[in-house]
Amino acid sequence: MRKTVLALLLLGMIGGIGWFFLEQEQDETFEQIVRARVTKHVAAQYGKETIVAVRSAYDKTASSKEARHQVAVQLNTDPRGEYQVFRLAKQQVVFIGRTRSLPERR
Repeated sequence: MRKTVLALLLLGMIGGIGWFFLEQEQDETFEQIVRARVTKHVAAQYGKETIVAVRSAYDKTASSKEARHQVAVQLNTDPRGEYQVFRLAKQQVVFIGRTRSLPERR
């Protein structure tokens, strides 16, 4: 009986660790997709030469994957040095707003 419980506990731990790493990989892949789509959208709207920086603006408080993965784009046409924040919503690039400070993703 003890061996069975120990074996089930060990399998549960291995499965949990594996699931965690698979979720992490999917999140990184989705973030790359969002970054590419937003960069393409901004380049088409403002021109590729106006993009100064593209950074992640990950929002860990959001509940859905699409809302969590946001991308901030800094343009050289903005005199205040603000970032424009975008995300995907139903496979469409949506403008969220402007910000000067970006959260750090850990």
